[in-house]
Amino acid sequence: MFIEDTIRKISEEDLSGYYRPLRAMEEALQLGYVPLIYWIIGARRIGKTDFFLQLACRLFLDHGVQTMWIRNKQVELSEPGFYNDFLNDAKHFGWCPEDWYSDASGVWTADKEQVIKWQSLSTFSNRRGAAHPDVYMMIYDEFIPESRDYPRRPLTAIMSLTKSVFAGKREARLFCLSNFVSLTNPFFAGLRIYPEGEITHFPEKGMLIEKCRGYRCSIESDNPWQNVYKAAKYGDYQDETEDKLIELVRKLPKKAKSLNYALIIKGEYYQPFDTGKYVHWCHVNTIPHGTLLFATEITEVSDKIPLLPDLLKRNIEICVKSDAIRFDSPNTLYTIMSLIYNV
Repeated sequence: MFIEDTIRKISEEDLSGYYRPLRAMEEALQLGYVPLIYWIIGARRIGKTDFFLQLACRLFLDHGVQTMWIRNKQVELSEPGFYNDFLNDAKHFGWCPEDWYSDASGVWTADKEQVIKWQSLSTFSNRRGAAHPDVYMMIYDEFIPESRDYPRRPLTAIMSLTKSVFAGKREARLFCLSNFVSLTNPFFAGLRIYPEGEITHFPEKGMLIEKCRGYRCSIESDNPWQNVYKAAKYGDYQDETEDKLIELVRKLPKKAKSLNYALIIKGEYYQPFDTGKYVHWCHVNTIPHGTLLFATEITEVSDKIPLLPDLLKRNIEICVKSDAIRFDSPNTLYTIMSLIYNV
């Protein structure tokens, strides 16, 4: 596990206090599994991107393997302002030789060996696995955009990239980085995962979520610029409480009345209730006799269970947009939200 070994070496050599995935990695190994995907969410300026830039450089220098650096849209990668400055910290801190350079296609050595390849999620279908035998790590940077403007079918896109490029390499790893923009997103919704603590493990899915805590920030709390940001009500995306969608999770009121339809999603039942103010979705074990049951996937359609009509799906979307929807748990929120997200 050369990627894990390199993470450990960097962490032991650099005790600056900035972000390291070591804690999450070691905890997973103690639980008896090796994470293939890390979902890493935390405040700005704690060193998430810099660590993985250092890791990419080190993996190439020590093992000769390449990294694929992913952003949501091609325009983010093709801007000279992005790739011209990409190696600034790597050169400043000595992570790479001074003669390395980056251009519109990635990072290169002076001998024209490619170290990092750029890839946009929006053009995922253009990649073919045979062209990337040396790529063993992907860094998906800013997987939750501040604009919430995701590429088409983002979960499908990132899974397709790993399947094509990694081609089942057991040593390959995907690290997905984001600020605390929104814990309700198409990736967590589609995978049915939710961060319940600082580090949440999903051994059966080969992944974990880390909410980064206790790391050093390059802008200190007593820096006068922090007062400017507070005055402007400009969030640092350092805490999940900035994600207002999570406030939609509430206990079902006692006087709520069940509506006359329910959904079956991956073998589980979900039913809406009318509270008088909003529609409250709940995970239920059984549904009342006479309730109309709809499937959301063709695999669960039968002669007695038709596919969810577009009209009901639009009603859910309208409830979300008009703040007239609530959920009994984060998992229910993600499940119902996945009907809206095109994952």
